[in-house]
Amino acid sequence: MQKQNPRPQGAFVFEKDEKTHLVFRSDKASPFLKHAQSLDGTNFRVLGKDIKLTFKNRTIKKWSGSDHFSISLCDGLFLLTYLKDRLLFEPALQFASSRNGLDWKHLGQLPARHSSVLALLRNEKKKTYFLFSASGRKYITCSISQDASTWEELGVILGARTRMFDSSSIAPLTVRIHKGVILLLYTARNGYGRITLGAAMFHPNHPNTLLWRTDVPLWEEPYAWKDQSLRVIGGADHKKYFYLYVERNNILETVPVVKYWEKPYQKTPTPSPKETRQEVKKKTKKTSPRKKTVTKSKRVISPSPTLERFPENPILGPNPENAWESFAAFNPAAFIEQGIVHLLYRAQGHNGLSVLGYASSKDGYSIHHRENEPAYIPRESFEGGFGIPSSKEVVRSYMSAGGYGGCEDPKVSLIKDRVYLTYVAFNGWEPPRIALSWIPLSAFHKKQWEKWSKPTLISPPGVVDKSAALFPEKVNGKYVIFHRIFPDILIDFVDSLDDFNEKNYLKGQYHITPREGFWDRGKLSVGAPPIKTKEGWLVIYHAVSARIEEGGDLRYKIGAMLLDLNDPTKVIVRSREPILEPETNYENNGHKFGIAYPCGSVVKNGTLFVYYGASDKTVAVATAPLQPFLKALLEQKPFPLKKVVLKEKHLSKKRVRS
Repeated sequence: MQKQNPRPQGAFVFEKDEKTHLVFRSDKASPFLKHAQSLDGTNFRVLGKDIKLTFKNRTIKKWSGSDHFSISLCDGLFLLTYLKDRLLFEPALQFASSRNGLDWKHLGQLPARHSSVLALLRNEKKKTYFLFSASGRKYITCSISQDASTWEELGVILGARTRMFDSSSIAPLTVRIHKGVILLLYTARNGYGRITLGAAMFHPNHPNTLLWRTDVPLWEEPYAWKDQSLRVIGGADHKKYFYLYVERNNILETVPVVKYWEKPYQKTPTPSPKETRQEVKKKTKKTSPRKKTVTKSKRVISPSPTLERFPENPILGPNPENAWESFAAFNPAAFIEQGIVHLLYRAQGHNGLSVLGYASSKDGYSIHHRENEPAYIPRESFEGGFGIPSSKEVVRSYMSAGGYGGCEDPKVSLIKDRVYLTYVAFNGWEPPRIALSWIPLSAFHKKQWEKWSKPTLISPPGVVDKSAALFPEKVNGKYVIFHRIFPDILIDFVDSLDDFNEKNYLKGQYHITPREGFWDRGKLSVGAPPIKTKEGWLVIYHAVSARIEEGGDLRYKIGAMLLDLNDPTKVIVRSREPILEPETNYENNGHKFGIAYPCGSVVKNGTLFVYYGASDKTVAVATAPLQPFLKALLEQKPFPLKKVVLKEKHLSKKRVRS
């Protein structure tokens, strides 16, 4: 049997003199710690010097029994914590300091603890050590000391959060002083057991005072790594990124992580104190004839692409002159043809029946035409076409926006010379299902609404299935349909749109799931049919975080994702934060609080228009220049991992992958 070469094992990493330094063992059993450095964070050159420790005036080169290293840099001094086995005793937590990261001086020790990291602050010529330690699986505690020997416990400063990315196994990774505050990077596990990376900031004089904490993971272990051995070594700054180093199946790899703590996300943009509203208005670029009325404040640091609301929102609302739309006009489907934006919106009268109204816009913002008669009405028993129940008889758990039945939440796709309509069909007592109908484009232009085809149910019976959207063209010769069975977006590929019957329904072949720890961790649905771009299929979707008792707020927020052009089951990137969330009066004080519910989106003259229902009562629109929007979205794409390469003469003449 051929003898396998021992693999190098990483111990810790740090940054000094614009170089990344890696400390490692040549193999797991080696008592010596070696040193390598890199200019790019990936390709390392092994240097001859071993890592030394001065302990009680003795120089030690062997680090036998030492493990679980954590390093920090504070006030120009490197601080190291590690666990060291003691014969017949439990491991002890050791402290050491260094000016260069290579020659270490022992500072002290504590009885056995979980993973810990040490920090140092100097105020008025006084130094204070801060020790952050994992306490079981749910907490990180903090202790302080003046000499690293006598410690005062401050208690829990950070806890795991239910239904978030850091729901268990929370442990400190590294700490630093960042812009005068204490920045702690930590690892945790989410509800699926995958390792994640988080960050938190604390007051320098009161380290048990939390100033900021990320709500989304800075990095998450890929799903494909399931059942693989994984160990986080540490991380180091490299230019504008934080390079995280992990050991997977005994192979050392690194991934750049965006330093979101440099620009913490703030939901409400505010203008600069030196910049008046008029000055901001002058700087605003004109993206359309209507855009000249839009004023923008100088947006503070936000890691996510955003939409800009039209200042004259809402653009469409209930019409008391028409009984069928006197209560609400909201959730608009949209498509563009010959420069005209066509809207089919959900309308309700005071009888609780949902029908679809029609309106159009020449500039994408203002409504220049609105029909006085419904464009689509319930015609079949499965959608209340033969009558809907009273308010006392309706199954309230199936109700949406207070409707007792009818045609709800439409989506529209123009494919060749047909306008395809998908909507939620609800008769008041059976689980809502998805219906499909179409009309020739020529008949649509002439408002010949009687030419809508007979609606067909395309989702299975007995299952609440909603939010269906049809791709505007075939992909690999097949029609692609989105739909939603709680809590996932489902994707189906079908050969024909005419073959649905009582035995052939959507099957939910592929899933896009909520993200543990993100704003869309509760449930999500496609908001509008996707838009084809060079970068991928742009999908506008809406989502809810979680129930209030689980840390959510139950508000409907809007996000964006890009899917692969040839394989729309593959998500290229999803927005880390909402691109729009309900904050205005018309999004919160209609018929339901906190609703921004998109059903249509188009691109007109290089501008992305997103049409959404506001507070289950009115129609609003928000926009963004398409290319900058896509660029900002793509900047959130996770980086692929790179294998760390060590160059050492006695190991091999070629590159050796650790």
